[in-house]
Amino acid sequence: MPQPKAPSGRHTMLRLAALFCVALISQPAFGDPNKQDRVVAANFPPIMIEGNQARPGYAIEILQVAAERASREIDVAFYPLRRGLAIMQSEGSIIFPSLLRTPERENQFLWLARIGTQFFEFVSRDTPIETLDQARKLHSIAVPQSGVADIFLTSRGFDNLFRVSSSETAFLMLTHGRVDAWLTSEPIARKYVAQNQTGVTLAVGQPVHELTAFIASSPDLSPDIAEAYRAAVETMRTDGTIARIAEKYGVELD
Repeated sequence: MPQPKAPSGRHTMLRLAALFCVALISQPAFGDPNKQDRVVAANFPPIMIEGNQARPGYAIEILQVAAERASREIDVAFYPLRRGLAIMQSEGSIIFPSLLRTPERENQFLWLARIGTQFFEFVSRDTPIETLDQARKLHSIAVPQSGVADIFLTSRGFDNLFRVSSSETAFLMLTHGRVDAWLTSEPIARKYVAQNQTGVTLAVGQPVHELTAFIASSPDLSPDIAEAYRAAVETMRTDGTIARIAEKYGVELD
């Protein structure tokens, strides 16, 4: 029986070249894996916007520029807020672009760099809700489940809360008359009111609560990486980069 021919040198070179190309294709899009940071975000337009690479939200843009200045690379994945925060705590070394700092969260995360103050306001149909006393008399108020608005009103004894999965759901329920009001942060309230095309008149009341938003991370993030982001954001604040990014989204950050 004739023996198979051994591959020629030319065939061997072609096979090696093909394997090399496959290896290149299989490599991740990032460069040095030691400079890659995993980022978890939640869809809260205009702060963080899922599925829009051109306009990913002002917090994500701030983090993108900070990463570049810190010689880091980021990979952003969106999750519902509760799941995203749980992933940060269970898997570690994860960054969140804009998290509101509350007493309940204080020791659960590292607070890398301040983004700005967020005021919370009631959005309602026709008549603005200006105070907590007014809100307490309403039949129902939409709040994202386990979010800051939920925690704030629950801690003050509100028993008229309708917990929803997202800002979009709260907006739809309000415009369809399923709830009387919705408590949310000012950037989100302004965004939905400005884009409202339902024919329903929406009113935004005076702030009833305020918190500070930070770029946050899992507690085990490297101190060197944390400091690099912190320094980058402070430089961005000083040179006006943060203000310019926020302005693109119609937001003012203090």
